[in-house]
Amino acid sequence: MNKSTYDFEQLRQQITNKELWRRDQFIVYPFEAGSGKSRESQRFLGEMTKQNDYRALYVQRFVKDNQLEATVARINEFAGKEVAVGITGEDNKSKRKLKKVMEAQILVCSHSMYKQFCRGLHPELIDNRQILVIDERMDLVERISISIEDIGNLWGSFDLYKQGKLMEELAGILKEKFYHYSPLIGSVSKQEMFSIGFKVDCFLKYQTALNELIGVVTDKNHKMLLLKVKNLIKNGGLFFENQFHTFEAISYLMLENNVVLDANGNFDETYSIFKELFSIQNQPSIFDYSQTNFHHFEVKTGKGNLDKYISFFQESLERVEFSNGSQILFVTEKDSVDRVKDALLLKFAQMGDSLEEIEEFLNVKIEVEYFGNIIGRNDFRGFDKVVILKTPNYSYIDYSMQFVYLQKLSGKAVGDIRVFEHEEVEAIRKSVVAGEIYQAIKRINRDLSKRADIYLFCSNKEAVDIVLNQLQNVQYVSQKLTVESKQKKSDRKPKEQSTFDKKVLLVQEALVANAKIACSIRKKELREQVGILDKHLFAKILKTLDSFLQANHIENQGQKLIFK
Repeated sequence: MNKSTYDFEQLRQQITNKELWRRDQFIVYPFEAGSGKSRESQRFLGEMTKQNDYRALYVQRFVKDNQLEATVARINEFAGKEVAVGITGEDNKSKRKLKKVMEAQILVCSHSMYKQFCRGLHPELIDNRQILVIDERMDLVERISISIEDIGNLWGSFDLYKQGKLMEELAGILKEKFYHYSPLIGSVSKQEMFSIGFKVDCFLKYQTALNELIGVVTDKNHKMLLLKVKNLIKNGGLFFENQFHTFEAISYLMLENNVVLDANGNFDETYSIFKELFSIQNQPSIFDYSQTNFHHFEVKTGKGNLDKYISFFQESLERVEFSNGSQILFVTEKDSVDRVKDALLLKFAQMGDSLEEIEEFLNVKIEVEYFGNIIGRNDFRGFDKVVILKTPNYSYIDYSMQFVYLQKLSGKAVGDIRVFEHEEVEAIRKSVVAGEIYQAIKRINRDLSKRADIYLFCSNKEAVDIVLNQLQNVQYVSQKLTVESKQKKSDRKPKEQSTFDKKVLLVQEALVANAKIACSIRKKELREQVGILDKHLFAKILKTLDSFLQANHIENQGQKLIFK
C-alpha cells in the first residue's frame, strides 16, 4: 500500500506563481507513475482560471479513445466553466474550430501537435500563452540517414534546374567525405561514429540553392532528398555504418513558464547531462512495493538474441503463473506480438482455439502489447501481472543522435562517439532502457491495492538495478534462464574467399582510389594496376561490379572508365 502521497503544492506554485517562471529552461517534476501528477496538474490549471487570466498550453501523449476530450472535460470541471479546448491535426481544417481554439484560455493538444508548433506552424494558436505543461517529456529527434545512393541521386537528378550545377558540386563534396570515412577503404572502425560538420560560410550558397529547389521541385522523392541533404548541411551529424546521420532542424517551443511531468525523471540521465535545458526537481519515492514479487530471469532478449532461440516464448510462458482471476499484461517488441499470441495458443491448445476461449476457460484476462505503445496508458491499471519478454533496446545510433541533438541545442561542441564507450551516451542508453522497463511495470496495479507479480526476461543488469531503485521494498528474486538456440553453423573454418572474389574487391578498391585523383582511367591501365592481364576476366569483374559502378556514377564507356 502507499506509505504516503505527494504534496503537489510545489507543482501548483510553479504553474501559478509568476516569480518562479523560467522562459529558458524546463522545470521537470519526476513524480512517480500512478501518483496522480497528470490529474493534479489539470486541476491546478483549471482552478488557476478562477483567479488569473494566464493562458496555457497542455500537451499529452495520447488523443485516441477520447483521451483528449477527457482531459478537456476534467480541466473545465475544475474551472467550473468552459476554459479548455482540445485540438488535433484534423481540427486545423475548420476555421470555426480554430477561432474557438485561439480564444480558449487553455489549449490541450497531443505530442504530435506540439511538434508542429516546434516547427513554427500555427503560431496564431500559441500567441499570448504564457504557461506550457508537457505530460511525459517527448524527444524531437527523428533520425535522417543519407546513403551513397542518395548522394548519387543528388548528383544526377537536378540537371534541368539552374541550381543543378551546385547540386553536382555538393554531391561531389559529400562523396569525398563518404569515401574518406567509409569502411570500404579501411579508414573507419565499425565501432566509431565520426562527427560531421559543415562551415556555414563555405556552404551558404548550397543552402540557398537547396532552399530554392525545395520550393520548385514537384517530385515527392526529390523534395524529400533535398530536405534530407539540407538538414545534414545545416545541422551536421554522424557518419556510421556507411551512412551520414542527421536530424531535423527543430527546437523545443518554450513559453514564459515551461513544466515537464516525467515519471522517469529521477533516473533519466538526459536531465543531469543537459542542466542548461532542464532543471530537475527531485522527488522521493512514496510507494511501497512489498506486496509485489519481481521475478527476474537473466537471459539475453535483444532483437538479435530472440531470433536465435528455438522456443523462447514457449519456455518463458512456463515461468508465468496463470492463476484463477489473474489479469496479465505481456509486453514485447512490435514484431513479436503475434509470436507471443501464438505461444499462448500453443500452450493452452487443449483449452480453446482463440485467446478469448482460453481466457474464459482459465478465468484470466490476457493482453499483449509492445514497447512504444504503453507509456502513459491506464488501460491495465487493475491488472496484477506484467510479463516483459524483451529488452527494449534501440539502435545505438539513435541514442547517439539524441545526445548530439541536445549537445548542439545547448551550444556545445560534438566529437566522435565510440560505441558502448562514450560516457554520456552510455548513461543515456542505460537510463532509457530502464525507463521503458519501469513504464511497463507501472502499467499494472496502479494503486498498489493488490498482490502483484513482475516477470522480467532481460540480461541488462545495470538497467534492472536502476529499476529496482524505483521500487521500494519490492520482493526481488533473480535466476539465470538457459534457452536452446538454433543449430549453430559448422565449427569448420570458414571457406576462404575465392580468388575471383578477391580480384573483384581489388578492382573495387582501385576504382575508389582512382576516383579521388582522376576524372577517368583507361581499362588497360587499371588492369595493370591490379595485375589482371586477362581481358575477359576483367570484363566479367566489371559486370559483377555493375551495381557498384552505378551507385558511384562510374561510367563504363568503351576502353575507359569515367568518374562523374
